[in-house]
Amino acid sequence: MAALMNRYPLWKYLLIALVIIAAFVYAAPNLYPQYPAVQIMGANATVVNDDVLAKAKSALDQANLKYTGAQLQDQRILVRFNSTDEQFKAKEVIQDALGDNYLVALNLADATPGWLKGIGAMPMKLGLDLRGGVHFLLQVDVDSVMQQRVEGDSRGIGQALRDEHIRYTGITRKANNQVILQFNNKDALDAAYSFVMRRYNEFTWQKQDSTLTGSLLPQALYNAKQETLEQAMNTLRNRVNELGVSEAVVQQQGDNRVSIDLPGVQDTAEAKNIIDKTATLEFRMVDVDHDMRLATTEGMAPADSHFFTYHHQPILLKNDVILRGSSVVTATSGFGEDGRPNVAVRLSGAGESKFTRTTAENIGKPMAVVYIEVKSTPKMVNGKQEISYQTTRDVISVATIQSALGNSFQITGLSSANEARK
Repeated sequence: MAALMNRYPLWKYLLIALVIIAAFVYAAPNLYPQYPAVQIMGANATVVNDDVLAKAKSALDQANLKYTGAQLQDQRILVRFNSTDEQFKAKEVIQDALGDNYLVALNLADATPGWLKGIGAMPMKLGLDLRGGVHFLLQVDVDSVMQQRVEGDSRGIGQALRDEHIRYTGITRKANNQVILQFNNKDALDAAYSFVMRRYNEFTWQKQDSTLTGSLLPQALYNAKQETLEQAMNTLRNRVNELGVSEAVVQQQGDNRVSIDLPGVQDTAEAKNIIDKTATLEFRMVDVDHDMRLATTEGMAPADSHFFTYHHQPILLKNDVILRGSSVVTATSGFGEDGRPNVAVRLSGAGESKFTRTTAENIGKPMAVVYIEVKSTPKMVNGKQEISYQTTRDVISVATIQSALGNSFQITGLSSANEARK
């Protein structure tokens, strides 16, 4: 009778027991609660280190706010608390102590032991339905971007025809992504048709009487819209990363919308503030006419220049803005034929003539790209919420101009410098 009951080998029972034990171990992280926490990250390439951690701890101690733990990991500080009241108070205290160079946000921290994380046992991602959080639905003004792009293409086509000495009497842009060129004679029309067919193959071109009509191809239109949405989503992902939400979802919804899910985020105002940040670019020439060391020693920039910082070193830039970010329609990162990283920039045409003239006059000289960001910070003053705005400017690239730059150009990265080429 006993022999009939023990019909399976011992190793099978051991295997079943081992699987059950492993299942319990990897499910154990879900038994540990999540604690209110304050997260500290560097803004604008500010480094977070042990000194910042010590300063945050000192500020909490002076405010008599108790915390259960504080650790620095992956350029991020996480301070845990027992209650949300202490968490909210600590956020204000830490932000005042560290200043605007650091991003202080509310978050949730799991209490999973380190040995479980070491074997890959992590709590199950619950998402918005089970965990709560914030959901945003943003609409991207794709039509406006496409309008600017076709307008920029029409200006570029006009400039290219003038460079080829092909005379035309007029160039207009229609609302349905069309460019119409008018000519006085058939020879100019035929020459222009041959040129644009070879140079601007994103359009279909048709000749009729004395006009040449170009219509943006449906595939080119679709690619341009998708490129615009991808750029918007990449920007939003970078901003969401500032919140440190590991389970955040940024995805396209429909033809022109982007949805953002931020599970576990408690501070809705801070999340909206980060996502809604306004940013633009400025292109300026580097001031090579004045002695940088002398200006730094005297502590005074020349009348027509201003001090900036690039790679933690002072740099002198001209005050004159040769191109603004509002003129940039698309900026796509990639790699050139030589394998070096580059950014392909396409302009809308606004301010392009000044940009082309300035770059033509300064070939071989450095040009800087300045990133400008406007941050809104809500604060409680006398029981009322007031919003203060702060503008920051950071040099993100310095490129050597290789040729006169027009409607489209590339910024190519090098190991020691950059090149801006047509």
